Amino acid sequence: MLHSQHNKMNEAPASDLQRDVQRLLGRCLLRLQQYERLLKIVLAHHELAGPVDELEARRAAQIEKHSSKTLETLVKALFESYVVADGFERDLLPGDKTSTDRISMAFSFRMSMPAERRGRTQTATEEPVVLRNELVHHRVLGGRSPLRLRPLADESCGARLEPVKF
Repeated sequence: MLHSQHNKMNEAPASDLQRDVQRLLGRCLLRLQQYERLLKIVLAHHELAGPVDELEARRAAQIEKHSSKTLETLVKALFESYVVADGFERDLLPGDKTSTDRISMAFSFRMSMPAERRGRTQTATEEPVVLRNELVHHRVLGGRSPLRLRPLADESCGARLEPVKF
């Protein structure tokens, strides 16, 4: 009887810890999904160019193009065309490929910064990709036990999970 009570007391904290880890893991993954959705929206809408009568179709194509991209691919695309080094220019309506018998227009939004700052920003933006891959591929799908994780305070997800050393 005494052994049975001792086991129940040891199971309760482990169960509470597992519930806390699952809650924090879920919260972190939801935040990463929100981040991914935001990137899809920004990338699908930050530039648009072409004949006026084709703009809506081109916008829809951009939305579709980005809808199935992974977080890693989205971050790479963000730093190819949206977050750019000072002085970056991109001709969205090249003269040799733009029809002169139709009205065409182009607009774009970019975040421009010095190259050094852009590099630091890119590195910081890639950190959630690494975190997401670690959580999804190694913790959830990789079969590592969630009981071997512990929550740590971290501003990147509200919580960061790291292995507990036994």
